[in-house]
Amino acid sequence: MDSIAEKLFWLEIVAIINKNWQLFERIFGDRTTFNENATIVNDRPDAHAKRLEPSDIAMHRRALQWLDDRIARV
Repeated sequence: MDSIAEKLFWLEIVAIINKNWQLFERIFGDRTTFNENATIVNDRPDAHAKRLEPSDIAMHRRALQWLDDRIARV
C-alpha cells in the first residue's frame, strides 16, 4: 500500500494539514510552530548551490526532530 507521503509533495502535505488544522491540532499543537518547522524542512539547505553551514544543518535537524516527535506520539 502506498502512503500519502509517497504521492504528495511536502508543500501539498503542509497545505492539507493547514486546511484541516482542526484534525491535526492535537498532533502538532501550535500552528505557528508547525508552519515554522515545515518551512525550515522545505527550505532544504542541501538543494541550494551554496556551501552548507553547520547551523543550517542543525536547524534542519531540529525542525525534522520536532515534527518526528509529534508524529511519533500518534
